[in-house]
Amino acid sequence: MLNKSKRFSIVFLALLSFSNQAFSLNLIRDAEIEESLSSITRSISKHSQLHGDLSVYIVDDNKINAFTPGGNQIFINTGMILKCKSYDMIAAVIAHEIGHMQSGHKISRRMNIENAQMLGAMGMLLSLGSIVATGASEGVFVGTLSGAEAMQRSVLKFSRDQEIAADVAGAQLLDKANLGYKGAIKVLESLKRYDKVMKDEYLSTHPFASERIKLYKGKQSEGALDETLAFAYKMARSKTEAYTLPNKGVNELPLLKSNSPEDIYEKAIIEYRNYRYADSLKNIEHLLKVKSNYAYFHELKGMILFDSGKWLDGIAAMDRAIDLSKNPDLLKIQKALYLLSVYDKNRDKNNLNKAEKALLSINNENDIYYKHHLLARVYGKLGKSTSVEYHLAEMNFAIGNKERAKLHAQKALKFKDLLSKYQKTRLKDFVE
Repeated sequence: MLNKSKRFSIVFLALLSFSNQAFSLNLIRDAEIEESLSSITRSISKHSQLHGDLSVYIVDDNKINAFTPGGNQIFINTGMILKCKSYDMIAAVIAHEIGHMQSGHKISRRMNIENAQMLGAMGMLLSLGSIVATGASEGVFVGTLSGAEAMQRSVLKFSRDQEIAADVAGAQLLDKANLGYKGAIKVLESLKRYDKVMKDEYLSTHPFASERIKLYKGKQSEGALDETLAFAYKMARSKTEAYTLPNKGVNELPLLKSNSPEDIYEKAIIEYRNYRYADSLKNIEHLLKVKSNYAYFHELKGMILFDSGKWLDGIAAMDRAIDLSKNPDLLKIQKALYLLSVYDKNRDKNNLNKAEKALLSINNENDIYYKHHLLARVYGKLGKSTSVEYHLAEMNFAIGNKERAKLHAQKALKFKDLLSKYQKTRLKDFVE
C-alpha cells in the first residue's frame, strides 16, 4: 500500500553528496510500484556487465529525475514515473542509469568536481537531483565568478561527455533487451522544451535533448515489449498518480472516463482514498474479472474490505495478494497490522500467532526495521518480554542506533535460556 503519510526519510551519510554533510530523501514504499520497477530493471541489467541485483527506490518528488549514486542503487522520482506514460519510456530511463553504473561515472564525476573545487572553481553551487533531466546524479548551477568560468566549463563538459556515454551504453542495453528506442525518443522529446531553459549548452550538465535524440533516430527502433511488464507498469503509474494528486484526487475523477484498466484502477484508488468504498469495490471487482491473478487488485480489495469493517474478508483478500505477489514482504507487514488491529478489538490470540508467522517470513533487508518493530509489538501483547527486548535490539541496529541496540541486547541476555542460539549470538555482537 502506497501511503505518503507513512513514508519515511532515509539518511545517506556522504553517499550522495560531495561533502561530509548528510541529507535525506523522502522515499515511498509500495510493493506494487517497487515490484514493477525492479522487474523492468532486472530485465535490462541482466544484459549489462553489472553483477548482483540492483535496488530501486522511489523518491517522493515531482521533479522529472532519476539518478544513481553508484553501487547497486537507482533512485526514481515520482515525477519521472508520471512523465513516463509507458513501459518502454521508464525502461529507457533505467537503461540510461545502468549505463552510468556500468561506467562507474559516480566516482569519476565526484573526483572531477572535487579537483575543480581545489583549483578555485568556487562559483559552482552543487546540489543533488535538482536539474530536470533523465539521468543526472548532480545538478550544477553556475555562479558569476568570472575567474572560475574556464574551469566550470571544463567540469560541465566532462559531465556532458558522461551523459553521452550513458546514452550509448543505455542504447546498447535496450538493443540487447529487445526493447527498441521508441521509449528513449519519447522521453527525450518530452524534455526538449527544457532546452530553452538551458540556452547555453556549455552551462548545462546535459547535452540538449534535441542533440541526444540523434543517437537513437535512424536506427532500429522497434522492440518486442513484455506485455506482463507493460501492464504492471501501467498499474504502478496509475497508483502513483492516484496517491500523489492534490485533494485526494477528487478533481481527477470526472476525467477518468475510459474503460482502460489503468483508468479504472486509478478511479478505484481515488474512490478508496475518499471513503467511497462501494464504488471502489465495484471497480476493483470489475478489474478482477479482467485479470484475476494480478496481486495488487487483491491488495486494494483487501484494503477496501478491511477499512469498511469486513476485517476477515479483508485479511483473506490480502492473503490472496501475498500468494500472487513476487514482492510480498510489504504486504505481509500490512497483514500483520490488520491482525494486530483485530486483536485489539476481539482479544483472540490466534490473530497474534498469525501476525507472528507472517512477520517471521519476511526476508527483504529494506523491511527489517518494520519486521522487528511489529514483532516487538506482537510479543509485548503475548507477554514475552525477552522476545520484545531481542526484537527492539534488532530494530535499533537496523537503523544504526547501536547504543539503543546494545541496551536492549543487555536486557534480553539476562534471560539467555529463553533465547535461541542464533539470537544469543546476534545479541552478543550488539553488546561487544
